[in-house]
Amino acid sequence: MRTVKNILGQKGPHFHYIDASSSALDALLLMQSGNLSYVIVMDKGKYAGVLSERDYTRKVLLQNKNAATTKVSEIMTNDLPAIDSSSTAEKAMILMNGCQSKYLPVFEEFDFSGVLTIHDLMREAMQDSELKAVADKVITQTDTAGEYVHYWI
Repeated sequence: MRTVKNILGQKGPHFHYIDASSSALDALLLMQSGNLSYVIVMDKGKYAGVLSERDYTRKVLLQNKNAATTKVSEIMTNDLPAIDSSSTAEKAMILMNGCQSKYLPVFEEFDFSGVLTIHDLMREAMQDSELKAVADKVITQTDTAGEYVHYWI
């Protein structure tokens, strides 16, 4: 399996940041415009947490709060387990499963690199599984001249 850094590199740069002092409504509008399920929360240019649709539902909607006046900092999740960018996807899966989290903030040294999601890991596992299946379908034989020939089934 690849490293977390490889997976984040495949995702491309993150543009879905919101300031911790923004309103929950602003965060929802950002999520809607990007068809996202979460946004990365920044405070004074530093990673502060993640705000997901689930956070909004549980901490605003179900508590009958006003999305326009509730600050992102009041409802974001800031205690997610973090992972180093050099870790393997398998280690990320184990951590995510053990902590029952859908998001892992990724750091390289002490610098924030991005967020790894359960969907990223699912795509990685599927891709890895598909590659193994293709490799299992290769038959190697020798031709009449003694050269190896690969047949795809």
